[in-house]
Amino acid sequence: MEEQNTSQEMDSLATQVVPSTSNKGKRKSNPQGKSSKQPAAKQQRVSTPGKNSEATILADIKDIMEEVTARLQDQNELSAFLKKKITELDKDKRVQIGVFGETGAGKSSLINASINEEKLLPSSDECTSACTSVIIKVEASVDDKYQALIEFLKTEEWNEELWYLLQSARDKNNEETADDDDDDDDNDDDYIENKLSALYGEEWKKNVFKDLKEKKCFSDIHELLKSGTKTFTCKTAMDLSGKLTPYTMNSPLPSQSKKGKRYYWPIVKCVTVKVPNKDLLQHVTLVDLPGSGDCNKSRDEMWKRIVGDCCVVWIVTEIKRAASKETAWKILSRVSRFIGNGGECQRICFICSKSDETGISHGRLPGEVHKLIVNRNTQAKEQVKQKIKNKKKPFSDNCFEVFTVSSREFLQKEHLDPEETEIPKLQKLLKELNNLHSETKNYVSGAFTILSLIQDAKHKKAGDKNENVCAELKNTLGCKCEQIKKEIEEVYKTFEKCLSKGVENSKKEDENKLKKLLDKEDGRGFHRTLKSVVVGGGVHKTRKEINFNVELASCLTNSIDEIFSKIFPCASWSDTIRINPAVTYKPFNGSISAFSLGTDLLTTKYKDLKLQLDFLKMEEEKIKEKLNETIRIEKKMIYNSLLETIETKMKECYEEAAKCGGDGKLHNMKTIIKSHVRSNKEMYEEAKNAMLEKVDALKSTILEDLEKAMTESIEFSLRTDNNSLPDVSEGLERVTKHRDELLSSQH
Repeated sequence: MEEQNTSQEMDSLATQVVPSTSNKGKRKSNPQGKSSKQPAAKQQRVSTPGKNSEATILADIKDIMEEVTARLQDQNELSAFLKKKITELDKDKRVQIGVFGETGAGKSSLINASINEEKLLPSSDECTSACTSVIIKVEASVDDKYQALIEFLKTEEWNEELWYLLQSARDKNNEETADDDDDDDDNDDDYIENKLSALYGEEWKKNVFKDLKEKKCFSDIHELLKSGTKTFTCKTAMDLSGKLTPYTMNSPLPSQSKKGKRYYWPIVKCVTVKVPNKDLLQHVTLVDLPGSGDCNKSRDEMWKRIVGDCCVVWIVTEIKRAASKETAWKILSRVSRFIGNGGECQRICFICSKSDETGISHGRLPGEVHKLIVNRNTQAKEQVKQKIKNKKKPFSDNCFEVFTVSSREFLQKEHLDPEETEIPKLQKLLKELNNLHSETKNYVSGAFTILSLIQDAKHKKAGDKNENVCAELKNTLGCKCEQIKKEIEEVYKTFEKCLSKGVENSKKEDENKLKKLLDKEDGRGFHRTLKSVVVGGGVHKTRKEINFNVELASCLTNSIDEIFSKIFPCASWSDTIRINPAVTYKPFNGSISAFSLGTDLLTTKYKDLKLQLDFLKMEEEKIKEKLNETIRIEKKMIYNSLLETIETKMKECYEEAAKCGGDGKLHNMKTIIKSHVRSNKEMYEEAKNAMLEKVDALKSTILEDLEKAMTESIEFSLRTDNNSLPDVSEGLERVTKHRDELLSSQH
């Protein structure tokens, strides 16, 4: 019937990189695994004969700036200032793309195709079922080998989870009655048993907790937990993929199925895969993520942190019923608070995978199949876009894009051209995020400005004119800081008003929330679910999530969500790497981005101070970028403080309820929770105050950092005696030549 429905549905539709040739052996690659400030251009980049690539230009200019740094005297304040400014030019910006989707949706195949590595990550087509608990990062390697770093849980972290899993499984097995209507509970039970069986086989059913922790037959597990990490290095992607299987997959490949073979994914915290010769991953990390957090606290915290740091999110679902199938939409709903106001996501790509699978291609002409695929893809896109319009909160329309992709067709080219598979569109996105040209342009511009300032200052003496300009700039700085202060204080007042309403609603809705959470018959083991909630600090996570804290905090978060997304818009954090160019608004109503000392106007008035004023203009942009980075980090902490306060205030209650046992434990747990919430209504006011305190602290940080940085730059560029500065004319000449090359290539 499914094939028949599909048939009726279908019929109705009638980049370059090699070692730089200019580094002269002076620069060395940093060790693997450490954040490198070495230019990405020096990682295996091929230069076109007779023409300097951007990579070569960037590497050469970094050599020049290293030489200048070495010649600046350490004991001189101005030299120390200039050294710091040269160091600040070198930034390794990385963008994380979070890839979500249910098992079988084609996430692994999509990642493989996007980076042109067909055999890198094993897909669910190749095994019985992929593991959905392991976080897998894919990024560029610094050498020509395929590498994987596996990070394991700590022994105490796994022991805590093991105890919980065993208790849950055995509580379920000890129940004498069951209500077959609760499918969700069945899914949870299956997940727990699969997790234990993957690691211990059938032995977990025969051994108690202590034996599983200590028996010699499980020594390999104990050694991995103790070691903390394991590394593989291979020559090919296929070899690495085979080695990773026991650590990332829930079931073996059919050809490798062996009785008693152990699969270690339950104790794996994260896997980092490094791929050689990949321009597309130069500044981008692709992260294959589970659709929700984890019952293990350590893995759950890592999941939240990574999801919160994702600038781009890919939601992957099969194209067949993409708009109507709820799994992908549930994933988006679950992660929205982590990637929206509590995160920094600027772009959400809803990816309909397997777009070539029509189900009715057999016996049809290639042209007919092509037409069916293209028409079906167009219709699917429109259906998904319409659904997005109804579900977009807390995101704007500009945040969403819809793709219909076929990883298989991109590689095999049977019915579709590569462009029609839309994989090239995703690769274009990766190229934009890498943004090498912008990195080179910004570095060259900054180096030129600093060297020009040094060379000019060496041959000039500070005079009265410098003092006058310095005083004028400081006066302007004070006025601009006052404007920013007033804007942030207005935001504070707005938040206070919204949150006060949220506190009022929280107190009114207490009883309704308690009823929703607790007034359930035991039925099929509700006492086990509630026990899991209180043991988990208010959260029950296996295949589903129940979060009492989120529910209790919902009136507060609902009261602030809309205005918060306007004050701290996710799509505006970086001027250097613009993830979503369609959105132009900035944090705090644009007050930070509007900051300027008016150096352009001063340049027309004081032409002989142009170099100093150009330097200050560069410093303006740098401090604004730094402040935006501070705001990006702090705004997540501000928003999440509401929930964190509720979690803290409820902790004592959950700990008390977790001690309940015996026949009346369900009733006793409910009573403890209800009594605690009713007698602690002040926790909502405390959550409000905690958030406002963080807003006020952010205001102080912004004003202090802005005033300190710009005052220092003004004084050093216009007032300091510059006799001790070295002659940088040769370096300046080379930088000027490179700058002209870049300008010429732009034209």
